[in-house]
Amino acid sequence: MRGQKVAPVKGAAPRRGKSSGSGGGVVPTVSSPAASAKPKQDEQFPPCTGCGVAVSRETRALQCDRCLDKWKCIDCVGISEAVYDGLMDIKDICWFCTGCGEGSAAKTEDRVLAVLEKVMDKLNGMEERLRQKVDVKMVEELERKMESKVMQVEQRLREVEEEKVDVKVVEELERKMESTVTQAELRLREVEEQVSRNKDKLVAREESEVVGSGGVLLNVDEEREIERRKKNLILYRVPEIQSEVAEDRKAGDMAFFHEVCEQGLGIALKSEDIEQMYRLGRRDPNKVRPLLVKCKEEGLKNKMFDRVRELKFAEARFRGISIAQDLTPCQRERVKGIRQKAMEELQAEQESGENSTGNQLNKKIIVVGQSTCNPRAIRVAVRV
Repeated sequence: MRGQKVAPVKGAAPRRGKSSGSGGGVVPTVSSPAASAKPKQDEQFPPCTGCGVAVSRETRALQCDRCLDKWKCIDCVGISEAVYDGLMDIKDICWFCTGCGEGSAAKTEDRVLAVLEKVMDKLNGMEERLRQKVDVKMVEELERKMESKVMQVEQRLREVEEEKVDVKVVEELERKMESTVTQAELRLREVEEQVSRNKDKLVAREESEVVGSGGVLLNVDEEREIERRKKNLILYRVPEIQSEVAEDRKAGDMAFFHEVCEQGLGIALKSEDIEQMYRLGRRDPNKVRPLLVKCKEEGLKNKMFDRVRELKFAEARFRGISIAQDLTPCQRERVKGIRQKAMEELQAEQESGENSTGNQLNKKIIVVGQSTCNPRAIRVAVRV
């Protein structure tokens, strides 16, 4: 800050010129009446812009840091001598006259308002994006933080208007606001990434069950497992080659399956029609493990099931083979429950003597539609 630093000392020391550090001169004061007398008429001193009094070297007054032409005494500024002497030791504070101050304040206000408009535009865009992707609590928390930042900026703007802050202060404020906007944008990206990572979990919470093709409510995981197994079929009682080499056993299973399809079912098969084939369970010399086959197309699997009855009229080595659907654990439990209930009803009818005829018939229960959402039990009569 520019001004005249007046230091009280003893004696009549000579006057010194303006100091480069304080922007004003240092003039000692003496106790003699001559020291406090008015300046000589031949000396030219600038007038105070407030009261018009000549600002001599003994007058405590502030000099405009911009035009360097205007002065104002401490009485017109409204500060005490102690405050004035303290301000002379501070280099980072500036004082502007009315003309320079209005231009500086207008530019300062325009720059701060531009920063505020930029912040508000960012906030509006962030609010819209957050409203679409995150929950209300997160948005409200971010809004509270940003409102607090805006209030701080508005408060700082009021201080700028009242105190006519230096341009450096405004630039620092702009840097802080830009940093705040950058942090908000980074936070928004983090929220978007989190929403993307948790998308499957959010869907699972909102829709934990789906409706199957038969109108039955199925768990999402169960529906996916059914979809994964829909091209599979399981063959029982298929002879297994007793070899220690896994590749030999796999080749033997593949060859036998081709023979079953071509000679037993009348279906021409290509090697690329089968995606996967393996035995279920651990090897046991005393047991024949089921053979799981995954077809490339679901239509091929359905065609095999349509012709499964042909195995009864095939060669003897194919007649003992049975083909079944690859059911999920839940499907197997459902089929088991349906079969058990049907057996109990049939047994109750036989014990009560219902449906008795002249010919003695033995009935067995078969569950059809096992791979669908609505499996059902039917009775098949077998003559004894």
